[in-house]
Amino acid sequence: MRLPARIISPIESLIWSIVLLVGGVAGSIIILNFHANIFWLILTIIPTVSGSRYVVATIIHHGVHNGVFKTERSNKILCEILSTVTVVQPFDSYKKFHVHEHHGREFSTLGDQDLVAIYTLGLRPGISVTHMKRILVWQCVNPVFHARYLFGRIRSNVLSVPKYRLAMTFFLVRVSCLTCLFIWMGNICHFHCAPAYGALSDLLLTSPGYRACVGLA
Repeated sequence: MRLPARIISPIESLIWSIVLLVGGVAGSIIILNFHANIFWLILTIIPTVSGSRYVVATIIHHGVHNGVFKTERSNKILCEILSTVTVVQPFDSYKKFHVHEHHGREFSTLGDQDLVAIYTLGLRPGISVTHMKRILVWQCVNPVFHARYLFGRIRSNVLSVPKYRLAMTFFLVRVSCLTCLFIWMGNICHFHCAPAYGALSDLLLTSPGYRACVGLA
């Protein structure tokens, strides 16, 4: 007997996606800062990518359709925060091309930015399935494609955006830089200070005065 499927609320999906994203990033910071084997990053990158992808493709998507919270204001605040963190389009521009163009009269025309993105990948009518698979595999490792995509994401967060969104973007950059500085300083201390600490410990342990104080004499 098959059990009925459990209905998952948008809030539950939101919570789990954020847990994956934040947990993955935190795990990577811990691994980098405490000098664990770098291959452990595989275990933290997987939830990071999974959580961020779910945030972009599902949570933000439902948000512009007002499907997460009851009010558009609440959905906009949520989407602005999540889209800043994941460096994707702001709420207003995404809603314009997705809701009013992709789900409007421009659907499946060159005015539909989703279709334009597919064409940019090199996927067009008349191409065989085998050729499409080869194109997708190539685009996964194509540095030019990724550079253009990254530049487009950065541009959408700093050009023609409201002042509050620009402030959010620069706040994210500042936090990211401070985090990298924290990790870098941790590595510097580990590789340069640890030998000094070790030499100091050896000196103390061989000192008659210190050994007498701690009861080792």
